[in-house]
Amino acid sequence: MRKHKYKVIKKKSRMSAVINGRSKYARKYIKGEITYALEGTLGIMVFITRRDAQSFINNLNVEVSNKYGLIKSSGPYIIVRVLSIGRGQTVKTISGNIQTYNLDLFYSHLFFTPTSQPPPDTMGYPGVFVVD
Repeated sequence: MRKHKYKVIKKKSRMSAVINGRSKYARKYIKGEITYALEGTLGIMVFITRRDAQSFINNLNVEVSNKYGLIKSSGPYIIVRVLSIGRGQTVKTISGNIQTYNLDLFYSHLFFTPTSQPPPDTMGYPGVFVVD
């Protein structure tokens, strides 16, 4: 039996946590359905442990709080269990900017775009089956 992985998504829309919902890179995670990554990307980004997914949410809340001068104890995010589909890859570099235009540049490799390191224990898979 495969082990569950953990995906952080927006609570209301069930869309990708950090990608704009109108972006071609955004995905919706519906319970009981398979979600596939856009071809040519790093894949569906998931966490190996629930603890790392929760840490990611905590960091998102801190960034939002710092940006807007607010103190938030919890954000509009949830953690869902997923089963990975396909061969996973350890992701070492991600785009430093999540706007669609910049992601296009990152994936096209035509121009230099800022990069950063992904959160710890992040893996990319071609698809996931959403358990929760």
